[in-house]
Amino acid sequence: PTPAVAPEASPGGDDEACEGTHAQAEDTTKGVQPCVQQVTTFHLPEHVLKIDTNDTYSTHSALKKKKCESNGSTISLEDIPGARRFGKNPKNRHMYVHFNTEETMKAAIPLFESVVSRRFQWKVKISSNQEAMQGLGLDKRTKRKAEDEASDSAAPKKPKTLEESVTNLAHLSYEAQLQHKKKNFTKVIKDMTISGLKAWSEVRRRDRSIAWPPWIKTAIDKKKQENNLWCEPADVIASPQVEGYRNNTSYTCGFDTDGKDTVGFMCGLYKEGLVAVGQPYDIKIITDTAKHYCRLLQTLIDNWLQRGYRCYDKCTHEGFWRRFVVRETRDRDVM
Repeated sequence: PTPAVAPEASPGGDDEACEGTHAQAEDTTKGVQPCVQQVTTFHLPEHVLKIDTNDTYSTHSALKKKKCESNGSTISLEDIPGARRFGKNPKNRHMYVHFNTEETMKAAIPLFESVVSRRFQWKVKISSNQEAMQGLGLDKRTKRKAEDEASDSAAPKKPKTLEESVTNLAHLSYEAQLQHKKKNFTKVIKDMTISGLKAWSEVRRRDRSIAWPPWIKTAIDKKKQENNLWCEPADVIASPQVEGYRNNTSYTCGFDTDGKDTVGFMCGLYKEGLVAVGQPYDIKIITDTAKHYCRLLQTLIDNWLQRGYRCYDKCTHEGFWRRFVVRETRDRDVM
């Protein structure tokens, strides 16, 4: 099927102006190649405070909203100068706050010690990055990364392209994708059957007068046949359109592997330390209309760089451009 065609003119503008802007955007993105997943790894600032909050259920998002006194005024903890990152396991009473410099870290100690929450005055001490990673569970992530690197050194793997990161079944044929989806759905039915059998067995144990539901009876009969599915899943119906069908595209504004301000998709998961953004022009499921407006925004961002408007940096939490969403209808309306 033929994907949707980009509109010739933007709503409310004249045709000549839009064609000129579109041509400029085409020149900006000429020769774009798929972004290979070689991205910045996850890291934390070196200067850390460990704060005993005596709170084993609140997250850092709630605790950093608390107030403290600073230079005669009341501010939130998240607004303390130099505080770059808050982290806390809800089941752990300790919260870790990371700073870029030792000076800002030491200046923040009396501010945190002034907080009294639920009749408990917070206790603060200087910690280490390693202790913070253990307290936050990030050491497991580092261990997994080391294991992956060891595995990669033993048997080098082909790096993922952006298309494989955004559409994780892109390496399979469409027929294989349908079989993969049927296999996943079959597992859902199997898990649901097992959960239903356990729940109804407990109900029947308490009251034997309660009859088995028909679908549970079917599952019991099939379990004797070594097939504990209460129903057989049908084949997945193939879509008549397999490219350019996404009508809601959410772009991320960030930086590519070369540090250039870029509009596109994340090259991986942030929790795995992947923060680079790749351009979307080789993603097959995206419509030409969505790609067109992505080019226009990319041109706008490039033109506004000299004014100091940069894309949002997930590591420093600074920047102006952050998210861009394009929604379409079958009537070619675009929002």
